[in-house]
Amino acid sequence: MSAWEQVSLMVHRLIDLKLSVGSREYAAFCGAIATIYYRPFAQSYYGHPLGDDIVPVEFRKLHDDLGKLRHTTAAHTDATPEPGPTGQPQNAVYLHQSRFGRYLKAEFSAGRHTLKRSSLGNVMLLTAELSKKANYRTKKIVDKYKRSKPQEEGDFILNVENDTSPMWMRLSAPPDLLSDEQ
Repeated sequence: MSAWEQVSLMVHRLIDLKLSVGSREYAAFCGAIATIYYRPFAQSYYGHPLGDDIVPVEFRKLHDDLGKLRHTTAAHTDATPEPGPTGQPQNAVYLHQSRFGRYLKAEFSAGRHTLKRSSLGNVMLLTAELSKKANYRTKKIVDKYKRSKPQEEGDFILNVENDTSPMWMRLSAPPDLLSDEQ
């Protein structure tokens, strides 16, 4: 299951739960959705990120919002308090103290970045489009590598650079794999 299919399932679940937009659970779902969605676009030690060019133009703003949500809630959070709609910082931690008998009771809360409920349907549309594109690209690669190996003697190298060329390209001279020389 692709990351985008997982996101779609999570959005369906979030809608079904009918959580309050201000709840911790809603914020946690939104953070998870943004993190899973944006992971293929994020720089990684293990590989190159996908380019934003795969995102349909009509979904670019939503894509950017999901990236910002990922960056501000889960990955590399910025400690700078960003003002929210009320003017209060969105990513600040608050201390609430109240009397409990002769003691002060302390409770903590935090501002939360979330997705607007109205954007959830668009997240599902976006992930469906990206899944289609990913499935198409995967099918092209799988089709290429399903082709049979050459039916002749010789030395060949796996073609990993060009989808339109044959899977195996003939080598004019086999490489010396045991030599340190270039």
